[in-house]
Amino acid sequence: SAVEELHVYDAELQIQNEELLASRAQIEESQKKYFRHFDLAPVGLIRLNHAGLILEANILGARMLEVDRALLHKAPRPFLAHVAPGSLAVLEQHLESALSSGKMEMCELLLRGASGHETFVRMQSVISRSQKDETDFYITLTDLTEHREIEQKLETQLLRAQRLESIGTLASGVAHDLNNTLVPILVAAPLLRDDLPKRERLKFLDIVESSAHRGAQIVRQVLSFARGADGDR
Repeated sequence: SAVEELHVYDAELQIQNEELLASRAQIEESQKKYFRHFDLAPVGLIRLNHAGLILEANILGARMLEVDRALLHKAPRPFLAHVAPGSLAVLEQHLESALSSGKMEMCELLLRGASGHETFVRMQSVISRSQKDETDFYITLTDLTEHREIEQKLETQLLRAQRLESIGTLASGVAHDLNNTLVPILVAAPLLRDDLPKRERLKFLDIVESSAHRGAQIVRQVLSFARGADGDR
């Protein structure tokens, strides 16, 4: 009877052992799938601790920051070292918002790799608290560099179109003013060829002279505008 009980107990242990091995295999397979998805994600994935040190980074995240993933476990690097100086205030406010709200927060900032190469990214962060009440930041980084370059090109094209429109408006106004200046000259000049009394001749000469001065003033205003100097409207 005791031997039979030992055989039954041994069989139960074997079954439990097989179940444990199967569970362990499932867990290991799940971990492999997780790390495959983590590594091959189309965005940069980074985990920071409460001190702002990089604990983990997927392939794209490490490429953006130009860090060696294998060294992060031994010597975590500060994330601040990879943020361009002009974006430090944005990052500080972003992390404070993530801490206070407890929800996912988003911002746009400029990252700088170890070689100095800069990447403009959209950053999304959410916090996670452990049982020891330690706070980790889980961050996603989406590369917007190409998108930003396209926006800048479109903005440049828009400014160029607005500039051309302004030049067209200016040219139209100048042409109108010069036309009003030349008409009295064109009308008075033929009359000066006639044998007119001195008073009328002087009157037409005054018209020609004042119109010429007015035309010269318009030209001076255009030149001042071209040089960027302030002038009369």
